[in-house]
Amino acid sequence: MAETLAELLELEGYCVTVRHDALAALDQVREDAADLVLCDLSLPGEMDGFAFARACRADSALRGLHLLAVSGYDRPEDRCRALASGFDGLVGKPVELEAIRAAVGGGRQAA
Repeated sequence: MAETLAELLELEGYCVTVRHDALAALDQVREDAADLVLCDLSLPGEMDGFAFARACRADSALRGLHLLAVSGYDRPEDRCRALASGFDGLVGKPVELEAIRAAVGGGRQAA
């Protein structure tokens, strides 16, 4: 799903990088100074999406980063948990391009 979504966003003109674990994504975000991160809440490895969001929010260099959670769970309590961990919003799976467009607005760079 990540690769397909990346291709769609690239067709929209965004610069996209895909990482499949939170630690690699955190390094990439710091290196690229991304504007937006779409992050699945269920990530393999040491950090899940919630821990990733908390790590981003704890890093002063990433304060302006827009974090959007992506999850198959889209209940009100899931949204509350995502927001509490530092995400700016949650998009349910399957991800609709319109939901991403609404979240990113114009001129953002996706990572």
